[in-house]
Amino acid sequence: MLLRNQLDLNFKEELQRLEAEQEMTYITSIERIGRAQALQESMIEILQARFHQVTPELIEIVKKIYDLDRLKQLVIQASITGSISEFEQQLNQENSNK
Repeated sequence: MLLRNQLDLNFKEELQRLEAEQEMTYITSIERIGRAQALQESMIEILQARFHQVTPELIEIVKKIYDLDRLKQLVIQASITGSISEFEQQLNQENSNK
């Protein structure tokens, strides 16, 4: 659904007012999925930039993760890990612990 610019702005302002009033942030399922996909893509791009090759299997595993907190941790891990195999090993270990 596409709202006109002014309607969109009014909606955002009202939503922010309600969130502040209720001391909670409202996030739709669509927004949550969008954020997860953005984090997945960022993680893959970081790994590709650092290690020049990411296997299709690893991409497939990453694209199945939708927990935002876990994805944020993995993005950080992708930034500091020593090698792609180390990252895969940690990811596989986390998956087997669940």
